[in-house]
Amino acid sequence: MVSWGADAITLGNHAWKQEEIITYMKDNPDHNIIRPLNFTEDSPGQGYKIFTHSNGERILVSQVHGKLL
Repeated sequence: MVSWGADAITLGNHAWKQEEIITYMKDNPDHNIIRPLNFTEDSPGQGYKIFTHSNGERILVSQVHGKLL
C-alpha cells in the first residue's frame, strides 16, 4: 500500500495476530503502520504518527480499537 502512495496504514484487530506484521515492524523501524493507540506501551509500533502534508499542514493519524459487548 505504501508503494501505491499511502502515507500511513491502520489495520484491523486480526492483523495483530499475524507474526509477519510484528516482524516487519521490528525489522523496519521507519514503517508507517499505525497500531491502535489504546494497545499497551510495550506493543510494537506507534499509536499515532504526525505527517507533514505537501502544503505544510501537519496531519495526525491514529486509531483506537473498541469492543462491543
